[in-house]
Amino acid sequence: MNAEERIAALERRIARLENRGPLMGAFTMKPAATNTVVDALRVERLCSGTAADGIGVGLPFMVEDASGNVDEAGNIDVVLTTAAHATQAAEMRFGVLGNTRLALKSGYQVYGFVPLLAPLTSTSWDGDAYSTAAKTLIDLSAVFSAPAGIKAALFRIVCRDSGSAASTSNLGVMLSPNDTASNGPVHCRVDGLPNDVLGEENAVVPCDANGDVYYQLTASGASTLDVWLQIWGYWI
Repeated sequence: MNAEERIAALERRIARLENRGPLMGAFTMKPAATNTVVDALRVERLCSGTAADGIGVGLPFMVEDASGNVDEAGNIDVVLTTAAHATQAAEMRFGVLGNTRLALKSGYQVYGFVPLLAPLTSTSWDGDAYSTAAKTLIDLSAVFSAPAGIKAALFRIVCRDSGSAASTSNLGVMLSPNDTASNGPVHCRVDGLPNDVLGEENAVVPCDANGDVYYQLTASGASTLDVWLQIWGYWI
């Protein structure tokens, strides 16, 4: 590096300091390998008993506000959603302060989509025959083994009705985050199609405050509507 390059580099460092404030600490590593990840910091969470689902470790970011209070302005948490060693699963959760508090459901402003390589399915929704049904709750955790409290789910909806050809009554499946009749963002309809021809919709369905959805079914007769539901991803 010649003199001009050194001066330019120094000017860039000064500009960064002016914009961001003084640098209080830094990690500098220079391993021989050029295609590996080097751990700069290791944080461990241990417990005196047996670890259970939900155990985790977090990194809070504390900032002084205009009143001189030091508050948690954001955090990064890593949580074992499944603590069993053979089937361990984890989530990384990012949070920022909203409405003067941090909370898992309402205080987070950053959410993530979790795509699935294989869908979440249910034996209650794999071609089972249904009749007309008013809005009914589906507990996605209990029925599809989805994580509790998800914000929305990516559904594949497939249905058919043995009397669809002669019907004009909106035959099919509606999914919704509420229990208001005939109110929902997704409706897979088969009315007017030849009898037993499959209809299909793929859509994002918002969840209610507990991470669940409601279904409403319209069939041409008793147990004439066959329905398949699959979840191919969800938002946390």
